[in-house]
Amino acid sequence: RHEVLRARFKRVDHQWQPEMDESLQGERFSIIDLSNASPAKLAQELESHCSRIQQSLNLEQGPLFRAVWFQTPAPEPPRLLLVGHHLIMDAVSWRILLRELELLVSSAVDGVPAPSLAKPVSFFQWAEFVRNYAATPQLRETAGYWTRMARQAFVGVPQDFTLGPNIGASKR
Repeated sequence: RHEVLRARFKRVDHQWQPEMDESLQGERFSIIDLSNASPAKLAQELESHCSRIQQSLNLEQGPLFRAVWFQTPAPEPPRLLLVGHHLIMDAVSWRILLRELELLVSSAVDGVPAPSLAKPVSFFQWAEFVRNYAATPQLRETAGYWTRMARQAFVGVPQDFTLGPNIGASKR
């Protein structure tokens, strides 16, 4: 439905080019059976699998989106992990995808036919729109403003506390 979820990117002449890859269908959705995991180890098992799945996203080889259903031992509810590379999923895209998933699941739970969802704008249509918009006089008129903004000195972000550097080693 959302073609960009099937994308991967190849470097061609020093530029990244998207291509749709149907060959990874089995890798995009999978089921992991943790129903025999002990209650004490379930959280650790879930965290380990989730970390591995997140790290498996590969820009050139795909997939860039994965859905994994975790079957857990009773009385724990099953879990669904959705992971998308930031190149194909922004906050707006997540809201759209999750809203559609919510509609489909609600329909299934209620035993009614799934609603007909409007066909989304394709990735390629959107890219073409952005490319055309970038060439418009209206956008070019704003170039001076953004160039001046980029040349201004950065004054920093106000801080509530100055307890040292904000790096991974300083986390609590």
